[in-house]
Amino acid sequence: MKILVVEDQPALRILIGGHLSERGFAVDEVSRADDAMAATAVSSYDAIILDLGLLDVGGLELFARLAGKAPQKTPVLVVGARDGVEDRGRALAVGADDYIVTPIDAIELEERLRVLLRRPRH
Repeated sequence: MKILVVEDQPALRILIGGHLSERGFAVDEVSRADDAMAATAVSSYDAIILDLGLLDVGGLELFARLAGKAPQKTPVLVVGARDGVEDRGRALAVGADDYIVTPIDAIELEERLRVLLRRPRH
């Protein structure tokens, strides 16, 4: 399974990418919205892990851009520091498949990702 990790905090990006790589996933890691757009232009991903707090573009704006160009529904697991119900609800309302609040547990993130990957795509 090929996963795109879009996270601007190096420590968190390395934690997520490293854990998933060790567990057998093929992982591409980027830290900026334009790099995420470029990556999705040349590669197809089974899922995207997206930080809501990107420095260059808001995560929800990037999500809308990615959703607009995806030929099929690629599952998106949002990672965010905002733990309010409104913040989580907003991400889910625009189409995110799941939301996990930082600090994260890598094993929980992996299991949530596996749940998303088991779901049929429409």
